[in-house]
Amino acid sequence: MRLNITARDVTNQRHVRVQKIPSDYTVGELTDELLPKMQLNRLDPGGQPIHFDVRLERDGGRHLNRTEIVGDALQDNDEVVFMPRIMAGM
Repeated sequence: MRLNITARDVTNQRHVRVQKIPSDYTVGELTDELLPKMQLNRLDPGGQPIHFDVRLERDGGRHLNRTEIVGDALQDNDEVVFMPRIMAGM
């Protein structure tokens, strides 16, 4: 089974419609594939990696774990939001 989803960044400036995502992908694999397509920075200005959390807009904004299976967590035509994780004191 393959799913179609919409992904956007938290600022709502970047959107991408993705079709035929394999349902056996993990959320981490989905994230790694979509961030470059959305042209989101993977490094902060200091050269440190930026980690992104993924929020499912359905179900009241539930956060998805990188190890969750796409076919278990998402439904066809869902929308996910990529949010940079803020690390205080770094």
